[in-house]
Amino acid sequence: MNLNAITSEVTVTATPSSIDIGTLSGCEIERDTTITINNTSSVGVTVSLPSTAEVIFSPAGPLTIAARSTQNVRVTIRPAATGAFSQTATLVAEPCTVSLPVTFTAQKNGIAFTTPASVDFGEFSACEASASTTRTTQVTFDGTGSATVASVTTGSTLTTTLAVGQGLTPGQPVSFNVVWTPIAEGPLVDSIVVIFEPCSERRVIRVNGSRSRAELTSDNTNVALGSIAGTTTGTVTFTNSGTDTLRVGVTSRSANTFIVATRPANLTDILPGGRIEVDYRVNCAGRASFVDSIEAAVLSPCSSSAFTTFTGTCTTSTVAAQSHIVIDTAAVKIGDRFSVPIRIATSQGLNANNLRAWTANVTYNPMVVVGAGGSTPDCFVNGQFTPCTIAINGTRGTDTVGQIGELTFTAVLGTTDMTMLTLSNFVWTADTTADITTTDGKVVITDICREGGDRYLAPKLEGFSITVFPTPASTDLTILVKGAGTAPIPWSLANYIGVEVLNGTITPDASGTGQAVVDVRSLGAGLYLLTTDARGTTYRNTVLIQR
Repeated sequence: MNLNAITSEVTVTATPSSIDIGTLSGCEIERDTTITINNTSSVGVTVSLPSTAEVIFSPAGPLTIAARSTQNVRVTIRPAATGAFSQTATLVAEPCTVSLPVTFTAQKNGIAFTTPASVDFGEFSACEASASTTRTTQVTFDGTGSATVASVTTGSTLTTTLAVGQGLTPGQPVSFNVVWTPIAEGPLVDSIVVIFEPCSERRVIRVNGSRSRAELTSDNTNVALGSIAGTTTGTVTFTNSGTDTLRVGVTSRSANTFIVATRPANLTDILPGGRIEVDYRVNCAGRASFVDSIEAAVLSPCSSSAFTTFTGTCTTSTVAAQSHIVIDTAAVKIGDRFSVPIRIATSQGLNANNLRAWTANVTYNPMVVVGAGGSTPDCFVNGQFTPCTIAINGTRGTDTVGQIGELTFTAVLGTTDMTMLTLSNFVWTADTTADITTTDGKVVITDICREGGDRYLAPKLEGFSITVFPTPASTDLTILVKGAGTAPIPWSLANYIGVEVLNGTITPDASGTGQAVVDVRSLGAGLYLLTTDARGTTYRNTVLIQR
């Protein structure tokens, strides 16, 4: 087999390789020149022509040039700015990727106008149909002398502060506003055409953006509730009927209409087409008729509101309100912190008569239990060994039986192992004459042991006694002994793990009475064991320190 082949070298030139087109003056903004592409190869070539905004080849290429042929190409030089201009365009011939660099130079002494390529409004969301948005940009004139704005043409939804006849000074930018007032949702694709003089320079500024609508509507604008007795409940909905995501908050605009719950939660983002459900309660509260409302407010991206109005009349209840109120019984140990429920055991007519808020008094022995504060204040005062009374209050929900409050106490070692929780003066504040019966509660201390002697704080008044007060203590603790004889009585106070923290001695007077006032401010809160040795016997008392 014989293999025969011929190799050919690709030789292509572009002449001249450097062209100076001279000086552009006045309104002259471009000048043409010519280059020649010479293919001296024995094969045809394809030449790519790299046009730019300032160097434009015509024809645009790529060009196919036969073997040993030439082709002339017109080149338009259009400098964008005044001053010296130089740009190298690299032509590429294939095959063999032969690069043909050609450098073009010029001097532009004329005038030039610089405008923004585009004005972008981005996404614009509004609650009002006639809302508008503004962007600021600028134009610049370079050259000699002065120039003016000859005309400004905008789309129907655009306005601008760039005015016809406005003068331009070389090198001093002129700022102007572009205002877009959309008339419909969707994208904006528009332009502003400006013509400058001299030279009737025409510039096109592209304008783009997108308009979305923020709108929340009530699915139940007016809710006619008819005739109601006392109170009524229900659900209404609001819908995001716009094209943007909304942050929505729901509030009542009336004193006797309440927001019970919302789904999703209040102050949540609602997507387009999404809904928020609102559970409400309307109370008559003594009114013959009502016109109440709730508001669903758009908080972002703009501000607007949708409302639901409730109308109706209130019937006078023919059901007499009755209720039986119970305080429960608790069995606890010394030192326990515990709660005792206050309950409606039975009732009728509470909703019909709109009875919700209540007040009452509770009487208890402060030497057995101590109010924990808050809704259960403590009524103990130093030297008090008799029951005392506190005022309490609360508001029931929609249930007509069940818990309406609670008492919170701490159990202490006191003068007895039990105290009554006596409920008195219970009234519904909306009708203080309503029929109410009550059952008192009780607290029993289960870990008091009487064998071998009393373990009360102040057990008996006759004979020998040890009294420790106040309990709980926070600053000073008094240890009082009576009928103890005249011998010194040592005492000590230990914490719950048996470490002694304080000690001292009581010296009784001739009547056998003596006391020690102990500063306990340095001790932490908790239970402590007080030990006293009197008349040959060791006595132990539990002491509560409270902070």
